[in-house]
Amino acid sequence: MYCKKSLIVFLLCLLTNCSAQNNNDNDKEKKKQKMYKNELAQESSPYLLQHKNNPVHWLPWGEKAFALAKERDVPIIISIGYSTCHWCHVMEHEVFEDEEAASLMNKQFVCIKVDREERPEVDDIYMSALHAMNQRGGWPLNVIVTPQGKPFFGGTFFPKEQWMKLLKAISDAWNKERKKVTNIASELTKFLQENEQHPKSEISPKIWQELQENLNAYYDEKNPAWGKAPKFPSSQTLRLVLLLKDAEAAKKQALNILTTMQDSGLHDLVGGGFHRYSTDEIWRVPHFEKMLYDNALLATAYFIAGDQYKRSDLTRTAERTLEYMLRDLRIVNNGDFSGYACAEDADDPGGEGSFYAWNEELLTKVVSPEEAKKLAEDWNLKKAEVHKNRFGHKEPVTTHIPFPRGTSLAKDIHSTKSIEKRLSWEKYYPALLKERETRPRPHLDNKVLTSWNGLALSAFAHGARLTQKQEYITATRELASLLLARHKKNGLIRLAGIPAFINDYGFLLCGLMDAFDALGDPDLIDGAIKIADEAIQKLSHEEGGFYSTTAGRDDLILRSRILYDNAYPSGNSTMALGLTRLWNVTGKRNYLSTAEKSIEILGDVASRISISLGTLLTAHLARQRGEMTIIVTGKENSGLLAACRKNHFLATVVDLKKVKDKNWPILETRKEIKEVSALFCVGKTCLQPAHTEDEVSKLFTEYSKFFSH
Repeated sequence: MYCKKSLIVFLLCLLTNCSAQNNNDNDKEKKKQKMYKNELAQESSPYLLQHKNNPVHWLPWGEKAFALAKERDVPIIISIGYSTCHWCHVMEHEVFEDEEAASLMNKQFVCIKVDREERPEVDDIYMSALHAMNQRGGWPLNVIVTPQGKPFFGGTFFPKEQWMKLLKAISDAWNKERKKVTNIASELTKFLQENEQHPKSEISPKIWQELQENLNAYYDEKNPAWGKAPKFPSSQTLRLVLLLKDAEAAKKQALNILTTMQDSGLHDLVGGGFHRYSTDEIWRVPHFEKMLYDNALLATAYFIAGDQYKRSDLTRTAERTLEYMLRDLRIVNNGDFSGYACAEDADDPGGEGSFYAWNEELLTKVVSPEEAKKLAEDWNLKKAEVHKNRFGHKEPVTTHIPFPRGTSLAKDIHSTKSIEKRLSWEKYYPALLKERETRPRPHLDNKVLTSWNGLALSAFAHGARLTQKQEYITATRELASLLLARHKKNGLIRLAGIPAFINDYGFLLCGLMDAFDALGDPDLIDGAIKIADEAIQKLSHEEGGFYSTTAGRDDLILRSRILYDNAYPSGNSTMALGLTRLWNVTGKRNYLSTAEKSIEILGDVASRISISLGTLLTAHLARQRGEMTIIVTGKENSGLLAACRKNHFLATVVDLKKVKDKNWPILETRKEIKEVSALFCVGKTCLQPAHTEDEVSKLFTEYSKFFSH
């Protein structure tokens, strides 16, 4: 970790001694709010538009802001967030809407607002800088940089009094100790640039044993999770573990975590889907925002687990998550499908979490008093009063959040009785949801990002492949078509006017491969080839892996690689996974070699941080398993095809009748087979063909012997 004992330490000490301002003294009714209009009013980002009437003279990211800072010879405040972020709202209300704080910011700094979802490359650089300063990340992310964009201080949320003391100290240091400040900024920037270098090495053959040891070290057996509070859904690790063989301890932990989360406050029982994370140890109190990426990743994990363990409750949790996405996140403009929105806000007009709150009294609006009493017991609901925190904001009433984990379900979460109990609540959801729709809704961030919609495509494809339900097949086909149309003349776009980043390429590539597994449409492979080739051409790093952005950006202090999974998968790792699977179908060796170089970037550290590399290790697993295909032949093969698609091997299922004109190596010597059969192959080695669904089931057991670790 980078740490400089000078200005950074001085400012941190200053902040430690600052007392938090109690904004209850600020009577909002007495505040005479003037209507301001800054340059964010011209932007399209919902987050930037939320700040367009701040008295702060915000500028969007771009050349104008940096030129102005150089002309005025002042530092820049870069404030990064997103429109559904609770603490971003709090800091806006308490600081950025305050005329005194805004006056200081405007006088001594140039101020830039950044939507992290629009510009992940900017967020990645300055979040890395914050971590290098030994500070915990989060949003809002507020960094102070030189007019050249070099960071020298950063933090997340600051109350007004702390913020103003900090800015005054920084302004004084800038004017009186300029050399010290610029030296710190230069050294920190150099550290970030050098930290981009990663010597390539093979992943240890012991990686799966080391992964188990890592998982054991982090596992909370009492309140199942990998980690302590705040508890996040470890979506990428969950999926990896479910795909492993000979990893019973890890798989048991994963099953416990998935079952616990669906019984927790994290799970929106009535509406389906999941909140961002749990703020407490027991999974009761969520951070209420609902993100598209969380729900897509968790739906995928629950579909795999439900099918693998034959657990109807887990499958229903996955299905209801997709139902939530289809109902509340699907965007239609003028009758045309436009994709899926980014997120729903943590806050709502009634206070944080009030939209999701229930108690016995509220339940009686919908069901009988007897049913309301029973549901309140099942969900551990108790009547309580709303209260305000020290900033004057309404807090969620924890006992109003459905929490079946706090009832008898906790005694044996995997029992048939518990499974039946969960499914018994299904009959109440439609009426409760209808009642809930009368409440003021949280804000919807309606941006449609290529990357996150790529994750949604994977989720719908898993639902289609494992359940064969028509609504998921339709949703997969519709979304794949929309995302392929985002490939314009000049290349793939993230949003209108913003070129794609590595996450957009990686998530879409994996989504297209999953969609092919579900639909068998060879046009999806053609689209995947186009996306893969363009990413390799525009973003390949000379030492392996991928840059996050294209070359020629003079507004960034470095061209970074996004290597580690965070809230969502690493773009570098998803490219490695997608390329490995694309090689599996097309036989193009350059896809495999590019994937291998991407994996080897972190080979020397994988053993130590395997719990943070779920997607990278999934790509490594796919590479280890090799050219795994299940080729289904014959005209009337739908039953056999559906049975073959219910596999968890990272194998590609090919419907021969749809792809006969393709010159893929996996089709050699097989194009003329006319009987209905399923060929389970690794490379050119195949098992005896299966002709019935029962034979397919037996061959799954034989097939699994190819990849025991």
